[in-house]
Amino acid sequence: PAGARDEPRWTGRRFAPLRDASLAALAAEVALSAHLMGLVRHIALAEAAVCAEASGSVDPPPPPPAAEEDVHIVREALRLLVACSHSPAEGGAAGSAQEPQAARLPADLPSLREWVAAMLLRCRVPEVREEACAALYALARDDFAAEHPSSPPQAGGGGAAPGASAASARVPSPLHALVGEMLSLLPPTGVEASRSEQFFELLRSLVGRCPSCSLPDLPAAALFARLLQLQQSHPVVERRDAPELVDHELVGYLRLMRVLLRAQPHLKRQPVDAGGADGGTHLVVAIFDDLFRLPSVEEARRIGALTPPQCKTPRCRAAALALLAELAEREPANLSLLLEMLLAQQLSRSGHSRVSYMWHYAPAMHEKSRCGYVGLKNLGATCYLNSLVQQLFLIPEFRAAILALQIEPPAPASATDAASDLSAADEPGGGDVLYYLQAMFGYLHESEKRWYDTRDFCGAFRDCENLPLNPSVQMDVDEFLNMLFEKLEAGVGGGGAPQPPPPRHGALRRPR
Repeated sequence: PAGARDEPRWTGRRFAPLRDASLAALAAEVALSAHLMGLVRHIALAEAAVCAEASGSVDPPPPPPAAEEDVHIVREALRLLVACSHSPAEGGAAGSAQEPQAARLPADLPSLREWVAAMLLRCRVPEVREEACAALYALARDDFAAEHPSSPPQAGGGGAAPGASAASARVPSPLHALVGEMLSLLPPTGVEASRSEQFFELLRSLVGRCPSCSLPDLPAAALFARLLQLQQSHPVVERRDAPELVDHELVGYLRLMRVLLRAQPHLKRQPVDAGGADGGTHLVVAIFDDLFRLPSVEEARRIGALTPPQCKTPRCRAAALALLAELAEREPANLSLLLEMLLAQQLSRSGHSRVSYMWHYAPAMHEKSRCGYVGLKNLGATCYLNSLVQQLFLIPEFRAAILALQIEPPAPASATDAASDLSAADEPGGGDVLYYLQAMFGYLHESEKRWYDTRDFCGAFRDCENLPLNPSVQMDVDEFLNMLFEKLEAGVGGGGAPQPPPPRHGALRRPR
């Protein structure tokens, strides 16, 4: 099957049918299957209600520790449910070796869709959701084997009635019925991000079991177009400051589309309808933007932590990268486009045509810390500089005053050489120091990287002999503080930059 790889562990669970026909007949007479489904639904919703009452906060509470007896009851009830669904036909001999029938859902069940939503989306206990997935997958898995029997049915009393095949053709199989009901629940509204993981795992496994990943009333192309639309309209959920929050709904869409692309390779050339005059955006471009698109400074300030891209956690990014790799598999046009975009992304990150990182480059090691602060790189013996600048940055008035200055960028080296003699006698590099200090504060305030390189600031800072800071030489922090404020005063009041409004509490004054 198309979804046979990377299957969850509960797909290997095995369930035994009721071999005794009398027990099967008794179970059907008392509608045992419907009672069992009602029991496990009641336990799942009771756990959800208890968790909702215990939360008492706006933020969703963490998943509760599952009550061992409740999980055991759900497990045994679902095992009995699957056994009743695969029990032999009425009239078979007790204890005979008659083959179990294909799975059948209880006819008196009010709503399969509501039961699936209660067990897989509204239940807050992961163990209960996994037990429900194992039972539902067992029904569909055995139904898939029954649709492709290895041997013809035997003639005799155990055979099917003459009109049974025509009747079964009009009734959807449990596999198609279950997949159809689960697709009708998309998108799962009002569901926490952590509770849809098992739902999408089960849906992915069931869609992979369908022949060519198609349903009788929903071809694979239409299903892929719908999933792509849901993925493109999905809001940004993951946050850089909360890497434990995984958007399982987005991961589910990406993995489902990958399963469909394996079964239907022609879908790799399908464009994304963007509503434009050019006929839409290429599928590779759309997925690539969701993975690598970086927001502008204005967009990042306006949106906050929920800025693009959609995929921020390692699990979600791995799903998007796997989908991109599948799109490029045996598709030269997609592969060329993907390589061009990756190269452009690398060059835009390095700033020049020569790649500046080695092959062991690990982006996760350069991301901002979870605490939300950006560090300063130690160039050798610049710990005095880093600690002092970080302390000054954490003074709100001083930080706001530095960032509010209107400073012109430093002139190129050829233009500054002629004026070096005039500036060296007074306060050399005062305007440049102010510019690079403001740039450093800007990175500390806005950057998403783990640290900022102070090399430019050290090159612009000149001592009394007009020499730049030597990163390998330790310096007294008090002496450096006095020199820094002398240069800041010269840069602010020396005519190199317009005078801003006076900051509060004299933030630019030298401390006594």
